[in-house]
Amino acid sequence: MTLLALALLAAVLLAVRAAGGPEALRARYGLLAPAISLPLHLVVNVTPLADFIPWAVANGAVYGWELGAVLNWLAWLGSSSVQFAIGRRAAQGLELEARFDTLPRWLARYPADHPVLLVAGRWIPLAGALVNVGAGAFGVPFRRLFACAALGAAPMAVATAGLGAGLLHLL
Repeated sequence: MTLLALALLAAVLLAVRAAGGPEALRARYGLLAPAISLPLHLVVNVTPLADFIPWAVANGAVYGWELGAVLNWLAWLGSSSVQFAIGRRAAQGLELEARFDTLPRWLARYPADHPVLLVAGRWIPLAGALVNVGAGAFGVPFRRLFACAALGAAPMAVATAGLGAGLLHLL
């Protein structure tokens, strides 16, 4: 699954590069550019390398901080949902609840559905995917994950889009 995600990531990045980058997509497709950019951003965010590709910053630079923040937020909600589904599917038949006994005591006392984990866990670099996949694997209700992801992704969506818009303004 990881190899497939990485291959899809490489294909998306090569396609965007061949088109001339995000700014060329905007110039070529006009108002349709965000509709094209959103699913590409979602694909990038599902992969393990999402935190190393500054797509969210590029959205702010290309579309401005307002539209860039909305696109970031929607892409992160979509990728959270896909990662949740991957975790749910991967955990079928593993009986993870029975394996809780093997966890250290300090870790076992924190439930996987705790809102602090589901909201703030995605603010830690490289931890967002683990939060989403873990929530799916440990049976957290999807509505709870989605609400917490919506809340947790909003500040970072605005911050990264603002960073991109600010960098563009400075240059």
